[in-house]
Amino acid sequence: MKLTTWNAEWLDSHWGVVSGLYEPGQSLYPGKAPSLDEAQQRVAAVARFIEMLAPDILFLCEAPSGPEAMAGFAATAAPGYDLVQRPPGEDYQIEGRQWMWFLVHKDISDLTQPELVPVETWRAFCAEASDSIRPGGSWKVSAPRLKDFGDVRDVPVAERRTHRFYREPQVLRFQWGGARHEVIGAHLKSKYTGVSIPKRKPGQDLDSYIAASKAVQRFMAKAHEARVKLSSEALVIRAYIDRRFQQEADPWRW
Repeated sequence: MKLTTWNAEWLDSHWGVVSGLYEPGQSLYPGKAPSLDEAQQRVAAVARFIEMLAPDILFLCEAPSGPEAMAGFAATAAPGYDLVQRPPGEDYQIEGRQWMWFLVHKDISDLTQPELVPVETWRAFCAEASDSIRPGGSWKVSAPRLKDFGDVRDVPVAERRTHRFYREPQVLRFQWGGARHEVIGAHLKSKYTGVSIPKRKPGQDLDSYIAASKAVQRFMAKAHEARVKLSSEALVIRAYIDRRFQQEADPWRW
């Protein structure tokens, strides 16, 4: 079996223009929607690339957002694949426009019987494996920030903050070779901070560079926070794996 993962990088913008959801030039974070010609060329290139990869199972990251949009894309760009969806009305718990999807080749779809583990089960298993993870899918992290105390500004402190997945991992369950398998599809938090900082001067040591600019100090705090959150998300995934390996067959059918 060939299992492939690919980050298609803001594919929702291009498919949105092709499908008529977005207007060319429409403001869409992180920029503007492409022209129709550019969008059509990109979708066609993605289709060719998927055909070239020829995976049995494809985990497509930063794909079109929402079941309807992704189903339309899959029918157009990957007609040889079945899109694995949740039952109607079941929430994927994914925010934003960078969605994650599993596509299974039609030749093995009936044989593998692919389905997505319910988010509630995923969260419950994570919480059972770690006292720091709540059943609702949140946990605490200790993150640095700059805080004002009266007239004293930008004092570095550490705060406990609640964190959760912006894009809840999607867990594919399928049969193969007489055994059940699970694949965790995840797109963890970005390290992007959104803070612009001055360039470090040639020969300038790191400590003086940080001390000379409040913008750099804020950036360092936010960069540290982003990495703490990203690392904590990986630990939550590890918690699910630990709990999953303790289970008997068919653990999520309560």
